[in-house]
Amino acid sequence: MTPSPNEIEAQRTARGGFTKATLAQWGIEWPPPKGWMERLHQTYYEEIQMPAPVSNEVFMLSHDEFLAVPDGQLAAYRQLWKDRVDMLEQLSQNCEELRALVKDIRRPAIEQEQAVAAEVLKGGVMDLIRKNRVR
Repeated sequence: MTPSPNEIEAQRTARGGFTKATLAQWGIEWPPPKGWMERLHQTYYEEIQMPAPVSNEVFMLSHDEFLAVPDGQLAAYRQLWKDRVDMLEQLSQNCEELRALVKDIRRPAIEQEQAVAAEVLKGGVMDLIRKNRVR
């Protein structure tokens, strides 16, 4: 079976190319002819009976979800994704700041309520003592 585009990419050497042995496994002669990778991709998609992407530029949406991007548009998609990540990070930071503000606003109110309750309780106890004194 023909390797998938991901399997092909996984076989790249540290310098970005492919070894003669790897290409031979895929039935590609040495030196590889121009357009060999596109033909290999096309063969793969024909074998799995799925239409090939319109471009060999692929944009990763998640760890297992990809989107074929029209030629020349990959940079724009990357920028949109970066903007989305930046927006989510800013939103997360704003939520943390909001939590801190709410906590700071509530703390004095709670402390004040506790002080009033203590005074009421103290005053109530004193009133009970006064009322129940032996005369």
